[in-house]
Amino acid sequence: MAIELNVKVEVNKQTVYTEGDSGEFVKGLATFSSMMALAAEGEEFADVPDDLKEQFTRVNLSRLGQNPECNFHLDSLASHDNHAPTFVTVDDMEVYVARVMKDVSDAQEKNEALVADYYSEKEE
Repeated sequence: MAIELNVKVEVNKQTVYTEGDSGEFVKGLATFSSMMALAAEGEEFADVPDDLKEQFTRVNLSRLGQNPECNFHLDSLASHDNHAPTFVTVDDMEVYVARVMKDVSDAQEKNEALVADYYSEKEE
């Protein structure tokens, strides 16, 4: 039976303009909400076992993606909200969001391979 890793990530952008949405961009903030679960065909969603989750690739939510204190599992991205970077240009914010979403996609792909290996070993 195939076990799948299901991940959902939402980007929450908050922006400030000088005169409503038509004014000059002042600052912006991008945060992420997420969830992650395992599913098998015809079965309920299940939490990822801790021993498997510890092997999972994490996503770095720091501004440049280099701060080791900002590595988070795909189901706990909102844990970074209390110190998410603020941006002074829309372009910088969009570059950040694009980088994080690519990292999420890459992490999910690697984690899906770990799930497949983990459950194929259980079947043997």
